[in-house]
Amino acid sequence: MKTLIWEFSESLAAKQQIKNDGVIAFPTETVYGLGCRYDSFLAYNKIFEIKDRDGNKALTLMLHDKNDILKYAQVDSKLLRVINKFMPGAITIVVPIKEDVEIIGCTSTVGIRIPDSKELLAFLKNMEIPLFVTSANISGQRALVNYDDVYETFNNKIAGIVKGDISNGQASTVVSFINNKISILRAGPISIEQIEKEYYDE
Repeated sequence: MKTLIWEFSESLAAKQQIKNDGVIAFPTETVYGLGCRYDSFLAYNKIFEIKDRDGNKALTLMLHDKNDILKYAQVDSKLLRVINKFMPGAITIVVPIKEDVEIIGCTSTVGIRIPDSKELLAFLKNMEIPLFVTSANISGQRALVNYDDVYETFNNKIAGIVKGDISNGQASTVVSFINNKISILRAGPISIEQIEKEYYDE
């Protein structure tokens, strides 16, 4: 497989690869990510194969607009305060899926992220569908933060790579909001104290 190289402005070329069940890499504000269309079992399985990732580990749903969260997740007023405060941003929320929604690889919960990057948000909007996203790395290894390392690791394994810079270098905070309980699943730039302040601030 020949891996194509794009700039963010070449979203139409990337969109075609996504449409054809391809996996692409792109920079977020935290680390590089691997992404594919969220509604394709073929693309979903490709990411796990490429990363050598445990099939029991869920992928994150990446959106370009926080209002779209309501299409997929159950959101109450407390969670909405957290969303409005920290999203877009370096946070991934794990939340209950809406009862009438089915998401590949998910049963009752889904992780959702909206990156804090204007270029990436515009790119995601142009994809016209949400993407499944995970950090760009081989499972168990460090998350990659620059183009050269992504190219070395995934050249000829994925459909394309978007060149760009990141501003953080630390993967997002992953926080679960299940049964009105907050728990940190992965520590990141946003602390549990900051999240609790918004969640419990009546």
